[in-house]
Amino acid sequence: MSHMKSAIAKNQFLFAGTIILFLLCLLPLNSIFSQTKKELQKQRDELSAQIELTKKLLKDSEKQQKSTTAQVQMLNEQMALREKLLGNINGDIKQLDSEINTKSKDISVLKQQV
Repeated sequence: MSHMKSAIAKNQFLFAGTIILFLLCLLPLNSIFSQTKKELQKQRDELSAQIELTKKLLKDSEKQQKSTTAQVQMLNEQMALREKLLGNINGDIKQLDSEINTKSKDISVLKQQV
């Protein structure tokens, strides 16, 4: 469970960092009006690349979350199967105890007959 929390925290940290980086890129908007057409195009390309990066990070974050959820489900299933196995073993133990008690009684009866 703590692994899942740390993965979620890591994803949130990455997302927050990406948003902050994106916002920092928006700060120099005042100087845009004095830039040349070429500079504006370059800045648009950089911003587009950063947007694509944030999309990729979000998608990766979603994949990790889905993977973590699947792992938790598998672990829960494994625990349920182990509980069933323990129940089965306990059934065997009860049966063996019963057989031991029966054999002990048979031995006592045979000792009395001797």
